[in-house]
Amino acid sequence: MSAVMWMVVGGVVIGVVMYLFRPSALGRAVTTTLSTGKLEPILEVIEKKPQSQQATHFNIAIKRLWDNYEREMAIRLVKEMAKRLSDTTIAQYWMRHVIEVEPGLAKKAFDQRFIQTYFKPDVAAQSGKVG
Repeated sequence: MSAVMWMVVGGVVIGVVMYLFRPSALGRAVTTTLSTGKLEPILEVIEKKPQSQQATHFNIAIKRLWDNYEREMAIRLVKEMAKRLSDTTIAQYWMRHVIEVEPGLAKKAFDQRFIQTYFKPDVAAQSGKVG
């Protein structure tokens, strides 16, 4: 193969790799939220997903915020998930996790009315570790 042909093949390979590893819409939204502090980009992406996929996308976004030590933003997103999907195990997991790991922040974020309305300790107790 000539040098020009190798350059063409290399360019195609690089293009395919970049396409396969491009950030998802949710990934871009989380990045935007991390830089702006606004949850709207994440919520807009999640609301476009079928209801059956929304809990998974909330989990991905919350975990990324949590792992970046943006705990208050993550907790705000947990509250949004609870309002929409409180019956899901993952919503209950995250509420329990916040209460156990960040009790001070949980106390500020989850008032008594929120806890009574959305938290289901029996469901939360059944949830395991989220990876």
